Amino acid sequence: MNDLRHPIHITLLGDSIFDNAAYTRGEPAVVDHLQSLLGPSGTATLRAVDNAVTRQVVYQLEDLPVRTTHLVISSGGNDTLQHIDLLLRSAPTVSDALDQLREPLALFERDYRAPLGQVPRLGISTWCFTIYNGILEAPHPRTTPMR
Repeated sequence: MNDLRHPIHITLLGDSIFDNAAYTRGEPAVVDHLQSLLGPSGTATLRAVDNAVTRQVVYQLEDLPVRTTHLVISSGGNDTLQHIDLLLRSAPTVSDALDQLREPLALFERDYRAPLGQVPRLGISTWCFTIYNGILEAPHPRTTPMR
């Protein structure tokens, strides 16, 4: 519920986890569900963009509504998709496999921290997370059944 004296305004940033109307087959999108939970005195604003990658969240922050009281950021899924080839590479050791992940993870961390570094100056409650529930099937079996 929402206190009429202090209206809640939640702004959603990130990717298609929030900008998901294209995937709901006519059912309410995340922002619609949120708005119904907030009621008429609250506001849910969608600034997330389908297909956005983490480095673009900084630009979404620039378009933050002035009356935002709560900020929710979800990004990272599309960054994962950009590196799907890493799942298909082979490596002789676990150490070599981890070395292959080092640079992409460092870039992701840099891009993820950039908008988070700006959030404290806003002085608003913020939640951030990464969600990706994709189909990451390998083109060949990874294990051989025991006989």
